[in-house]
Amino acid sequence: MFRRTCLMAGLFVLGLGNSAAFASKLPMPIAQNLPIEIVLDQPQLAVDLSPVAADVAQQFGVIGGLVGVAIQKGQDRKADAAVAPLREMLAGYPFQEHLENALHEKLASEGISPNPGFTLLRKPWDEVDAQTAPHVPLHALVLYPRYSIDAGFTRLSVRLFANVVDREIDDEGVVDDTVGFARVYEFQFPLVKEEGVDNRARWQAMGRQSLVADLDEGIAQVTDMFVYDMSAKGRAEWSMDGDKVDITIKGQTLHGVPIRQTQDWAWVRTGHARSQTVQGIEPVGEHEGVVATPAASADAAGAKKGPE
Repeated sequence: MFRRTCLMAGLFVLGLGNSAAFASKLPMPIAQNLPIEIVLDQPQLAVDLSPVAADVAQQFGVIGGLVGVAIQKGQDRKADAAVAPLREMLAGYPFQEHLENALHEKLASEGISPNPGFTLLRKPWDEVDAQTAPHVPLHALVLYPRYSIDAGFTRLSVRLFANVVDREIDDEGVVDDTVGFARVYEFQFPLVKEEGVDNRARWQAMGRQSLVADLDEGIAQVTDMFVYDMSAKGRAEWSMDGDKVDITIKGQTLHGVPIRQTQDWAWVRTGHARSQTVQGIEPVGEHEGVVATPAASADAAGAKKGPE
């Protein structure tokens, strides 16, 4: 799980150098006939580990790298043991199927493509042979979904990493991706703060139905975020000219340029013109039911929106 998190961070960083320049030239839509690759390689709820291992490796060279690996392995073991009850509770939950269905339903849009073509992958293209090479698109939108809980059990998250890539395939079949545009869409369910309680027990007390409702809503939210961000209105906000504010819902604060808000959840744009994340929160607790309110229905529900 740690390696996957680092991979996503690395892919995002690759796009930072030219993301701003490319964003201003990103076609509207991205392409008339756009190949969309969905990399579905997560079989169960992941854990977002502490960055301690990576920090140690960066600060102390080779020795630090060895220590960092040891710390990472220890974190992995502890995290797997701690999250096991939640994984058992969510056994059989078809996250990947629900995510795929949402993407198929929504991505044929003005800002993405009127005619998207979808391919499911278990891992990104890295090497190809003579038979598979003709099937690798040289220009594509690559999506990496992720659902996870943090190591402190304070928040449940659904993320969608989106990269627009151009590719070259060398004579040996090695695939080289150039990331021209990268963005992260993240929706979190932070626990309403309570003192002196075991967060793991609180998540377990919610039960499977509530956790599934959270994850389904997270899927709806991040896919709506992506479609909105690629729309004409969303692209107009990429300059980050708006004022950043604090939005507080049930004691949890979200800081950024407001995009959309209801009494239960909110979206903001964070970062700067060169690199951005669209982030949302909906605080939850074990003493209240969770009712999915997908972002797409926000207008009908009387949602307050960001600047027109």
